[in-house]
Amino acid sequence: MAEKETTSTDINTLEGAPECPRCGAQMFATQRRMRTHDLDGASAVARDRNHPVWRCMRCANEMPREA
Repeated sequence: MAEKETTSTDINTLEGAPECPRCGAQMFATQRRMRTHDLDGASAVARDRNHPVWRCMRCANEMPREA
C-alpha cells in the first residue's frame, strides 16, 4: 500500500497558516506552554496552560491563533 507523501506546503495549506508579518515566511501551528497564576484567597496558585500559537520557523515570531 503506497502512502501519499505530504510536504510542509501541503500541511500549511490545509491548516490555513498565515504568512509571518515580520519576515513573510510561512508560519506553522504549535502550542506554547505558559505558567499563569490564579488567586486563591490570599495566595497565588501556579498553573501551566497550553496556548495555541502560530510560529515562524525563520524568525521565531509567535502570534496567538484564534480559537
